[in-house]
Amino acid sequence: MPDVMIMNDRPLDPYIVLELNPAASQAQITRAYRALLLRYHPDTRGPQDPVSAAAADTALRQVIAAYAALRDPEHRARHDQAATTDQRNRQAHTIKAHYLREAHRAWPHAETLSIRVSPVRWHSR
Repeated sequence: MPDVMIMNDRPLDPYIVLELNPAASQAQITRAYRALLLRYHPDTRGPQDPVSAAAADTALRQVIAAYAALRDPEHRARHDQAATTDQRNRQAHTIKAHYLREAHRAWPHAETLSIRVSPVRWHSR
């Protein structure tokens, strides 16, 4: 399954590329793909300057990759599951970063303190 890419090589959500809601039906996905294909295809977009043509070519590649990711129900289900997992991971990372920032505000010199670790002595009674 191809990834939908943006200029900085970060994966872009295929629903955003196709301008759809994640709850869209297969018919809506196909309709949006065809409409965007007409908008960005070199034969139908009309004469443009080279910069706009390059941007339209990039957009066309993104639309084709987005449709390839969503047209098959199995690929779409895997994408939705991965997106949900990724969203949870980002949320957990954000929460962890928040707590670390709060801990740093509460005790800003914690990085300069050293921790002494010594052997543990187990005593039996």
